[in-house]
Amino acid sequence: MTPEERTILKALAHMCLQYMDEGSEGLVHKSMSAGEKAVEVLAYYGLVKPDLGGGFWTDEGLRLLDDESTSDRTNFLQRMSKS
Repeated sequence: MTPEERTILKALAHMCLQYMDEGSEGLVHKSMSAGEKAVEVLAYYGLVKPDLGGGFWTDEGLRLLDDESTSDRTNFLQRMSKS
């Protein structure tokens, strides 16, 4: 995963954590297409193990959520401003 992908996936993961996380039930997308797509993308990168109605964080996904470093975001924004 590139640094840009990591930054974007981290933002997506935090949005899912905020709006779809149901604790021991995992991520529950409630059949909303945006939630279904989010789980699909996170699963593609190995951050979520998809399951009926949503999914569960993998160890790699939990590490991404625990990584509070802002350097990825800062580097990404600096590169984007130069474009």
